[in-house]
Amino acid sequence: MFLIPKQYSPDPDDSAFGPYVDPQISDRAKRLTLRVDPKNRRIKLVIPRYAREKDVKRFVERHQAWIAARLADLPRGVPFDHGRIIPIFGRERKIHIEPSQKRTTECVLSADSLLVHSARPDPSSNIRRWLIEQLRRKIEPLSHDKAAAIGKSINGITLRDTGTRWGSCTSNGKLSYSWRLVFCPDHVIDYLAAHEVAHLQHMDHSKAFWTLCDSLSDNMIGGREYLKLYGTELMRYGNAD
Repeated sequence: MFLIPKQYSPDPDDSAFGPYVDPQISDRAKRLTLRVDPKNRRIKLVIPRYAREKDVKRFVERHQAWIAARLADLPRGVPFDHGRIIPIFGRERKIHIEPSQKRTTECVLSADSLLVHSARPDPSSNIRRWLIEQLRRKIEPLSHDKAAAIGKSINGITLRDTGTRWGSCTSNGKLSYSWRLVFCPDHVIDYLAAHEVAHLQHMDHSKAFWTLCDSLSDNMIGGREYLKLYGTELMRYGNAD
């Protein structure tokens, strides 16, 4: 029997995996699994540490149709280019990029557009940083206010480019959110803030947790449903098409 040694790392260029499958060894996994990564438009293949190499390749071969179907279902990326339409706080805006002589890229938000003045040929990274800052200005005070309402304090808030989780809370009071929440309506952002703040008191998803989360939310059910319906689509913004 061939056992994958501890130092073994599957070659992602192995033709058996195909161009869109990323193999990952896991010490915790007990069986082979495939997971969709909508942010990167990839399929993650989770491999138990001591799986047999031939079983891994047979597993991938058997699931080629599933892999192709899941990739086909993923929405195409929407880069931050001139003329593209992106939702900002749930409202669609068209990106207008205009050349500028200034060294600093400036972004101006209106009811139906995002006007970008930039000397850079590709200011997409500047647009992304600006979007992250807009979310920070909204979600940080929102989180602190909700924490204060239940007599808790927050030890830091970070915004990250996560692929599977919209938020997290550590046992020492640090909160983290996906920066892509900037594309969501306000009630969704409010729900996520309530969700993570509720974890400051309940580090689980017990009935007590959901009762507290609901009391802290303007629209908990609506926020959860929105992410279930549109969460995958939100991953497309800022990615190449």
